[in-house]
Amino acid sequence: MTSESITFEIIWDDGHKTYGEYPSETFNKLKANYKRDFPSIKDINILLKP
Repeated sequence: MTSESITFEIIWDDGHKTYGEYPSETFNKLKANYKRDFPSIKDINILLKP
């Protein structure tokens, strides 16, 4: 079974954004733990593919 890839943007406390793409399992771990592991991240949003 192949993993779905998720494209996302990270919004940092200072307002700048970075982008990435992870397999869904890796993304879910990041999303679940980012407030603890990366306190300078304000939010993480999934970007829908066209």
